[in-house]
Amino acid sequence: MTTPFDILPAPVSILSNVMHYVGGTPIFWAWAEIRKHVHERSPDGAVARVRDELMDEFWSQTYENFRNHTQRLQTQGQAIVELQEVARRFSDHEALGVLANFCEDAYREPLDERRRMLSHAAAGLADASLSVAEYARLWRIIGELEPSDVETLYALWLIPSRMFPDTTRGAAEIRLQELERRGAADALEACRAVAVRVASGAGDAGTPYLDITPTGRLILRGLRTFIANRPLPANIPGHVVPGMRVESDARAFLSSTPIAAAVPRKYRNHQFELWKTQFDGVGPDASPSAKSRIILRSMSAEDASELQSELTTDATPLGKEVDRLSLDLNQPTHDQPGRHEVHICGPFDVMCWLAYDLNAGWA
Repeated sequence: MTTPFDILPAPVSILSNVMHYVGGTPIFWAWAEIRKHVHERSPDGAVARVRDELMDEFWSQTYENFRNHTQRLQTQGQAIVELQEVARRFSDHEALGVLANFCEDAYREPLDERRRMLSHAAAGLADASLSVAEYARLWRIIGELEPSDVETLYALWLIPSRMFPDTTRGAAEIRLQELERRGAADALEACRAVAVRVASGAGDAGTPYLDITPTGRLILRGLRTFIANRPLPANIPGHVVPGMRVESDARAFLSSTPIAAAVPRKYRNHQFELWKTQFDGVGPDASPSAKSRIILRSMSAEDASELQSELTTDATPLGKEVDRLSLDLNQPTHDQPGRHEVHICGPFDVMCWLAYDLNAGWA
């Protein structure tokens, strides 16, 4: 059966308009042209019509994902520069080839959730923080991954890196046990998203543990919007404290301080790097209101000043109960001119949701 990929010699001009801008609005009309060619060439019109409907849905999802991305850029004040880069990217045959690969896979994919995953990956090409080569690699990697595998990888990322107070096991060892419990070991090890290593240090020599590799972080980066639109993985070690308030109550608490609730719109940790955005939570025996903090190490001086105008400092030690948000540190960084390190603090069962929104690494 003819697929969109078979028509690619002619469609370079078609696909080059997929991300075309008219007055700032992306126009997705390429699939209408590809559909016409498929109907003309397909020996089985009924199958082609079903696939047409699925691809209509795919392009609708891709358009919405792309629109959400451009809105985020506008919120960050980066729209003009990055959208110019996007325009240059989609005049390049390599970017169009990667986009066509995602289209072909979506065309042949029978499972709705995997097609949604491909849609997020395709729309991610508009994110200039990843190169076309990295997206080409992502396309090769996710061909054998299920959405549940990506969810498991995200759950592994969220396991706190600190030592757990109720055990002598470290986070890397707990990650290995979680990988086996969630049943994604074969897929994630096969694509080298994770690596099982053996400790050699004194006291733990010979103990196997799990690392999330650069390939694993590439998957998280390239599929971050897909992850954000799925429910939070359940039963993540170190994330549940008895008596925690429900999400709706926690978000209502955050909304009472709009400037803090708005921080993820500008400072979401898209690179999935622990050093950049870190959450210092509490142990499982702590109070759900125990003071916890989020460390952002690259906030603009202007935003840090505005945040400080709304939040006061709180001398309560970490781990003790608090009932409000505070800004306990605001200082210039040594290696990034014009950037500040800030510490936002508050009750654990509120701050954890801000940490999720920021893609913060749990320390």
